[in-house]
Amino acid sequence: MRVPVLGLPVAGLLITSVGMYAPSLGNPDNAAVVARWGARTGRNPSAVTLQGWDAMRVIDAALARGGDLARRLGELGELAGPRGPFRLNDQHDPVQNWYARKYQNGVNSVIATIPP
Repeated sequence: MRVPVLGLPVAGLLITSVGMYAPSLGNPDNAAVVARWGARTGRNPSAVTLQGWDAMRVIDAALARGGDLARRLGELGELAGPRGPFRLNDQHDPVQNWYARKYQNGVNSVIATIPP
C-alpha cells in the first residue's frame, strides 16, 4: 500500500504532526463520533468535521439558554467533546488542548497532549 499524495509506501513510514484533533483520542464523546461518522462514510472524521460538530453543539447549548446568542456563547464555560475539553474565550475562539500525533504503518496515535 502507498500513501497516494506522497507516493511513498505505508510500511515503515513515520509522520508526526500537531493538531487540534485525532480520531484516536480516548474519550467517550470521540468514540461515539468516530463510530457514527465511520458508519456513514467509511472513514474517520477530520479536524474540519469536528469543528462543524462542535460549532453546532455550542450553538445548540447557547440557544437552549435563551436570550442573546452572543452573550450566551460567552457564558457557556468549559464543554466536553470529541476533541477533549474546550471553552470559548472572550472573542469566541476555542481554547483547547493540541495533540502531537504519530502516523506509522497505517495507524494514527496520539503521543502527547499539549494543554492550552
